Amino acid sequence: MLYRASLFCLCLPCLFTAFFLSSCCQDSEQKPSATKVKVALSQHQQYKQRHEFVGRLEAVNDANILAQVSGYLVSADFIEGDIVEQEALLFLIEPSSYQAELAAAKASVAQTKALEEEAKLNYSRGKRLIVKGAISQSEMDRLTSNLHSTEANVKAAMAKQQAAQVNLGHTRITAPFKGRVGKKNVAIGDLVGPSNPEPLTTLVSIDPIYATFQVDAKIYNAAMKVNREARAAGKPIPTFTVYIRLSNGALYDKSGKIDFISNRIDAEMDSIMIRGRFDNPEGVLRPGQYVKVDVEADQSITVLTVPQAAIISNQEGEQLFVVDAEGKVQKLMVETGENIGQDVIVESDQLKPGMQVIIAGVQKVKNGQMVQIIKGKEKVKDQSKP
Repeated sequence: MLYRASLFCLCLPCLFTAFFLSSCCQDSEQKPSATKVKVALSQHQQYKQRHEFVGRLEAVNDANILAQVSGYLVSADFIEGDIVEQEALLFLIEPSSYQAELAAAKASVAQTKALEEEAKLNYSRGKRLIVKGAISQSEMDRLTSNLHSTEANVKAAMAKQQAAQVNLGHTRITAPFKGRVGKKNVAIGDLVGPSNPEPLTTLVSIDPIYATFQVDAKIYNAAMKVNREARAAGKPIPTFTVYIRLSNGALYDKSGKIDFISNRIDAEMDSIMIRGRFDNPEGVLRPGQYVKVDVEADQSITVLTVPQAAIISNQEGEQLFVVDAEGKVQKLMVETGENIGQDVIVESDQLKPGMQVIIAGVQKVKNGQMVQIIKGKEKVKDQSKP
């Protein structure tokens, strides 16, 4: 009996331990540990919109200098690549034949005017004689017709004189505006004229100058949304300042302003052309240069941001997960904008400032799941591994 009692006393602790371990295992199987995640708060930030684009410089005025009358070139009065003033003489075409045409036209005008004076006198005389019955009505009609004919001849002669004057003026080819002149494409003695499509030279204005660049339609639409919201709230519409960075990385010392936005989106590039205007008094900037264009808003706007680590992109689109006060996960679809340091601008009707967004462990959670938020330096382990 003593032996049996001792055996029972020895087995009882073992049975209790086995039962306790069994219960713990069952509880562990029934209540798996919650996924651990780290979170950060969504927040409002003040942000000045700033974007960088590749642009190209263009002259405000860019002209091909062509000959409008035919003739032999007798002079080219400029230095290639130099800056010329408006109305400065560039080329001279032999003018003698056009001077002769003008002289002949002037003589024709004088002759037709003399005939007009004679016709006027005869008409005045005829009006007096027909009252007395000294001439017939048909004779009076002839005098009237002759007066009208001579008046028309004077107008035609004067038009020819004006055309001759214009043609003579075209023998002097001058700069239509102040700018930098190109190389000469003709030589003294060449026969030039309107039938030759090649320009004699080119001329580009230097001050001011344009910088044109393509803006992604998404960025443009976001800017237009800010404008609409500002207008609806009765606030000033944001304005932008444009800066140029040259190919050597140097920042051009004069800022510019946007002065033109295209009236259509380029369907192939899904972008819109925008143009900035810059002062260029020293001619540092030259048409055709490729530059980097920085566009910066003059006013700050309030935007909603989350850490970039919170964003997941997949076939559904861009999304993030928020954790409520009870530790439950909710998936939200968002639209992302520009990065601000380690954060990114987001837009969502459901996301509000101060919400807890998952930034670590986000790949292991599902919508509606309960999670455990960890803080401090504790790391989130990959719980998908055994």
